[in-house]
Amino acid sequence: AEYSGSTTASVGDNSTLTGNTTVSATSTTAQTAEATGVSVGFIAGGAVLSEASSSATTTATLGNNVVATGSGLTVSASGTDTNNAKSTAGSGGVVSGVASKATTRNTSTTTASVGSGDASHALGADVVQVTATHRANFNGEVDSVNASLVGASGASAVHSVNATVAATVANNARINTNDFTL
Repeated sequence: AEYSGSTTASVGDNSTLTGNTTVSATSTTAQTAEATGVSVGFIAGGAVLSEASSSATTTATLGNNVVATGSGLTVSASGTDTNNAKSTAGSGGVVSGVASKATTRNTSTTTASVGSGDASHALGADVVQVTATHRANFNGEVDSVNASLVGASGASAVHSVNATVAATVANNARINTNDFTL
């Protein structure tokens, strides 16, 4: 099972915002992979592999030279990826071997950003928040059963997470506020 995609929310350069404004990008993915295999014979063997992976980009952007006034301005990017993999393998025979492997992978980039400004292009809300969060949930289940006179079995679960999360304000940004969260 695999997901690859992006979610974007943005306000363009030279825009004017008034009131309570929220620029929010949210991405939630869930992938599940399940594999089962059985081999039987005088000489029996096999391997069962399952993999669940996600590659998500979530971006919330406020462009350059934006003017904002009002009670609040929020630029928020949030991502959650859930990857589950389960592999079950079994073999039986006089001579047999079996392996089971479950793999999960998460590669994600979650970014909230505010562009630059100048004296006449400033963010002047009472409360300004620029936040980015990401959560990677993963689980792997493996089971390998072997019934034989001579045999072997093995099982492994492998998990990989490579997440980049950033909340940024560009150089020369102008923010006039009583309450700022980055």
